[in-house]
Amino acid sequence: MSLIAIVEEDGEELVQLHQFMKRTFCDEALEFVLAIRKVSCSKNPSDPSKIEKLKREFIVDDAPMVLNIDQKTKDLIMSSTENSLTIFANALQEMIFIIESDILPRYRLENQSCISSISDGNSTLKKRRRFSLINFPKTKPKTVEDKITITMSNILNVHTITIIDRSEKLSSLVERLLEYCKLSLPYYDIFCNNEEVSKESTVQEYISKLLVVEYRIIFYIDLPNGRRIGTKVDGFKTIKAVLPGILLKFGYRFKSFNFRVENSPLNINPSDYVKILDGQVIKMEFKHSIFYSTSTERLLK
Repeated sequence: MSLIAIVEEDGEELVQLHQFMKRTFCDEALEFVLAIRKVSCSKNPSDPSKIEKLKREFIVDDAPMVLNIDQKTKDLIMSSTENSLTIFANALQEMIFIIESDILPRYRLENQSCISSISDGNSTLKKRRRFSLINFPKTKPKTVEDKITITMSNILNVHTITIIDRSEKLSSLVERLLEYCKLSLPYYDIFCNNEEVSKESTVQEYISKLLVVEYRIIFYIDLPNGRRIGTKVDGFKTIKAVLPGILLKFGYRFKSFNFRVENSPLNINPSDYVKILDGQVIKMEFKHSIFYSTSTERLLK
């Protein structure tokens, strides 16, 4: 049973796993997964106070249950102004990977070595004790399988795949996974340790590693100077988190404009996810003042 299945079942096995991780001083990883799930199931998962609480409890250096994550991931979370659980995606995926690849196997091994059944007449009495290794039946050693763990942009979506052909390209592996999950991602990028990797790479380079597949969408913006630009972004970010950085490169201030999709009279809601703009053309309508720079003046002439 995967970690996600254990968490969703919310039964005795989750309690026992939690106790095991407390006893082995690594419970902050599971506490983080449970905290993310609790917020995601709440009425308002984008509540700024909930996002800040997660940062205080798990991310800041003096947090009571600080996660063991790399500095780059931590900096990205702390510098983000987006009120969305997506800012924790990389940290969450890393914690799930650690639990499933290291902690769960140790937990299950301990359970197997501590439980024995003794039959007495018509009743069976289960007792807990440790077996000596010499009492284990002799079996052939298991062949270690080549595996890659892949996570999608969606929270808590983790897949561990057994590799059959080491020469298979990453693009082929991801396409098979998408087909299995019945997902359609026309554009996506693959990352390992926060670095983008080539889809043409072979899977043998990433065996036993964690890969992140991020959904990419492409849309276009008609700037006030008549120029049309195209951009490719993470579809699970909000519009207000994506557009300001794009517009600032051309000397425009996000708050100076209303935005609408071409051939639609309705303004775009900045809090919506960018994925609704896939393939669309965005029109900018002047609202207040424009932030001018020398380069902006040249563009508008």
